[in-house]
Amino acid sequence: MIFSYMRHELETALRAAGFDRSALHQFDDSLRGFFYSFLGIFLCAPLYVLVLLAERRITDNAAVEMPSLALTPLPPANLAFAALESANYLANWVLFPLAMIFLANIMGAGKRYVPFVVAYNWTGCIILAATVLPYLLYLARIVPIEGVMILYYPVIFFAFALRWTVARDTLKISGLNAAGIVIFDFLLSILMAVLVGKLREGLVVS
Repeated sequence: MIFSYMRHELETALRAAGFDRSALHQFDDSLRGFFYSFLGIFLCAPLYVLVLLAERRITDNAAVEMPSLALTPLPPANLAFAALESANYLANWVLFPLAMIFLANIMGAGKRYVPFVVAYNWTGCIILAATVLPYLLYLARIVPIEGVMILYYPVIFFAFALRWTVARDTLKISGLNAAGIVIFDFLLSILMAVLVGKLREGLVVS
């Protein structure tokens, strides 16, 4: 039963990713649906592992493929690294929804918080899948590092547009406020990336 449920939510997320605005109102936005939307944590974990594998290969090969690109070496793939990346992955799923409890109330959209998080989580699976695609092409040796960087730009644009649509339509707020939420989400992810980068450097040194 849970698999058919997840399939329905993902199919709805795919329609939403095609900017079918009606799909955003067809998620299970009950309290059960709110907690079930975090099943995406387990569903998307293999995609995150693929990103890490690609990042490691890119870091190892950058000196040869693209000498002008200075990348910090990654720490060894040991237990400490796995613990750090697991914590980072979970934090990226949890911190923003927690912050949105306060932001939604400030914007007068507290009653729409649950539908927003449900749509945000399920469409987030689609965004991560799109993010993984350039890395998969690199792992398959179809595109070089430059190709990954070029392909990443439309993915970022797609993610911003989808996040903005989700925020505007589920919270029923203005486009400007929705843009503010997307920017906050982006800055939070940047902050997390910087923090994780510093912790990675610590693991390399140790």
